[in-house]
Amino acid sequence: MNDERYDLIFSGELVPGFELTQVKKNLQQLFRLDENKINALFSGKPISLKKGVDADAANRYSVAMK
Repeated sequence: MNDERYDLIFSGELVPGFELTQVKKNLQQLFRLDENKINALFSGKPISLKKGVDADAANRYSVAMK
């Protein structure tokens, strides 16, 4: 069994082909954050979204964010 834990870090970079407004809306729904916190994610600094998640959860969040 793998006991490794992962931190999910968001840098604010968009995948080509996605609009900022829609990305913010999607993140707001995914993480259940208010608008101020979503706007803070795009401050230009890397921000930790989740800390200490297992590999399965980290993979699910990674897939969802892509």
